[in-house]
This record gives sequence, structure tokens and C-alpha cells, in this order.
Amino acid sequence: LMIVRLFTESICNASYGIHMPRFTGTIYEILSAPLSAIETVIGYVGAAATKATTVALVILLTANLFVDVRIEHPLWMILYLLLVAWTFCLFGFIVGIWAKGFEQLQVIPLLIVTPLTFLGGAFYSNDKLGEPWRLALDAGGSIGLWDLPAADGPICLVLGAEGSRLSRLVRQRCVGVVSIPLL
Repeated sequence: LMIVRLFTESICNASYGIHMPRFTGTIYEILSAPLSAIETVIGYVGAAATKATTVALVILLTANLFVDVRIEHPLWMILYLLLVAWTFCLFGFIVGIWAKGFEQLQVIPLLIVTPLTFLGGAFYSNDKLGEPWRLALDAGGSIGLWDLPAADGPICLVLGAEGSRLSRLVRQRCVGVVSIPLL
């Protein structure tokens, strides 16, 4: 939960922070200020990263009230949080400059970042799963879908792109290829 909020807060804070002056017409005040472009970017991204990191740490402290949270390497955790916050804030800043309207501000956070974080396995290799549960789905698979044993643990089903099927590397990393029944 903490990382999900860190991702979305970082992108949204930075993108809205630079887009709102453009939308309201006050961007000219920022452009006429005696600041270099680097100082302006550091100011916007630093403010957004500070807010996103603060929200993530508040979530961590709140979680500590309900469950026992033990952090093995607190310095590495803080460094990781800051690095992720600054990286996603820089990305959000670019999105805020690119966006022409508010609906474009939400494209990246809603359609890319949120699904990747909620799917959970999107940032991990499927090699982390156990042997029997790395399966690819393809029309020409060697195992029938109905012949699979019931899943009693985590399972990773890899789908190929429509028309181009599975890539060779993805097929090699999976334990088996399950055929999709075509109706």
C-alpha cells in the first residue's frame, strides 16, 4: 500500500504541480522568475517528492499501529523511497509538461502505473514463482487447459499478444504451454 501511494502521489503531485500554472495562465510568473530551468525543476520535483515521501511514511507509521512492522535495513529503505519518489516525480513532471488537458494527466497514472502496482507481479520476474505455476497460454499449447491440476498456490499465466503469439524468450521461461480452448 505504501509503494502504491508513493508511485501515484509522485506522478500526480509533480504533473499537477506544473500543469496547474499552465492551465490558469500563471506560468509566465514562474518563467519570469530569476531561476534557472534546473532550479525550477528541482523546486517542483523536490516539493512533489517531499509530499509523496511524507504520505508513504505516514502510511508506514499508521500500519505500525495495527501490526508489528520490522524494517531490516532502514537506511536502504529511506534511500529506496527517496529514489523512487524522485524518479516518479521527474516522470510526472514530464507528463505535466506534455499534457494538454486534465484527462491526459491521468493517462499514465490510471492506465499504466496503477494496474502494474495492483497486479503485484508486474515488477517481478516470473522466475520467482515455483516450477509448476509458470504457464504460458497459447492456442497451440501442448497441455489442455482442462487437464491442469487445481491451483493451490500462486500461479502466473502469461498471455501472448494477439496475432503475434508468445515470444521465444517468454516461452522458454515458462514451464509449459497451455492450449486455450477456442469456442
